[in-house]
Amino acid sequence: MRALALHEISVSAVVWIRRFISGVREGMAEIRRRDRLRTDGERPIAEITAVRFLHSWWLGGPEFEVDAVYRAVEGPRTVRGRLVTAPADAPVVGGTVIVRFDPDHPSDVLLDRDPDSFREPGAAERYASPDV
Repeated sequence: MRALALHEISVSAVVWIRRFISGVREGMAEIRRRDRLRTDGERPIAEITAVRFLHSWWLGGPEFEVDAVYRAVEGPRTVRGRLVTAPADAPVVGGTVIVRFDPDHPSDVLLDRDPDSFREPGAAERYASPDV
């Protein structure tokens, strides 16, 4: 009986370690993707057409899903992505974001805050993390 319990614990530990390693690999791949897009990607400025607050925070910053439109050679292009900002820098419809994408893979996008965009008044209080 005791041997069976130890075996189950060992199997659980191996499964947990594999999931942990897989998560680390996925996280590192995402960091490399973001770095590549920030370094080598195109960088049009896009107008925000929709903002959805996801009621989640990353390191105190609120997370949003943002739709934005920018001008491409073939015409207007709409993109959707997630954006984490400082609470005071929350995106707002009519504001702008920087879209970063690989011209060879235009559906692979990253949205970054546009420092020149206007901000939502009162956003610092509205989107403050409940953990702070």
